[in-house]
Amino acid sequence: MLVVAYSILLSVSQQVHRLAVAVSIIAVVGIVLAGVWGYVSWWGVQYLRHVQSMAVDRLPEYQQTRET
Repeated sequence: MLVVAYSILLSVSQQVHRLAVAVSIIAVVGIVLAGVWGYVSWWGVQYLRHVQSMAVDRLPEYQQTRET
């Protein structure tokens, strides 16, 4: 979606300064969204690792399944 917004700005805008500001804003928003996405994904992995370790400790049949 950011690439589409960038291409629309290139085709519509005729003022170079306004275009540069808009492109910079789109780039910053894209970088921030990628950072937030990475952070949320990291927390999801941490949560799943915690649940998995708890399952191994409390469910012997799960531990047997993991070992095979």
